[in-house]
Amino acid sequence: MNTEQFGAAGRRALNQVWNGAGEYGFQPVFVSNTLYMNTIAGLAEEFFGKEALQALFDTWEGDIWQGTYDRFAWLLIEQTVYRRNLPLRPALEDLRRDYADFFLDSLERRSRSENMGKALLCESLQRAYWREALGHRECSFPRRQSSILKSGRGQIWSRRHWESISWNF
Repeated sequence: MNTEQFGAAGRRALNQVWNGAGEYGFQPVFVSNTLYMNTIAGLAEEFFGKEALQALFDTWEGDIWQGTYDRFAWLLIEQTVYRRNLPLRPALEDLRRDYADFFLDSLERRSRSENMGKALLCESLQRAYWREALGHRECSFPRRQSSILKSGRGQIWSRRHWESISWNF
């Protein structure tokens, strides 16, 4: 892979993913603007395999709910690879806390008009997930939303599960 086409920040992000995967030079499925999520993306590619991970996201590519499915998938993927790799990479705990603080802070800084165009169900579940990662008490949700958050822990759901989420709200 020719990395010259990327700027310094792009090359740094690729190196973070590659470091997580323990393999260098491949085109990642996902690249973020944060060290933690790039590390998680690399760990996910190493654990699930690039083809399986790409196939998961290809399942709903072009779907009207694609962004929502992607966000839910990354919550579940993050939890799976975090738990699996924490004993091997203890620095993940601090990186995760820093990312959770960053994510929650970014939600608080947005204006009301910015929030109007966002998938609020998805963001409320993300907010609860990252608050829990920081050790805060879970937020209160209506029964259906609460069951989605609790039932999804540690699983990669099938398309049927994703569809039941999107159509029931």
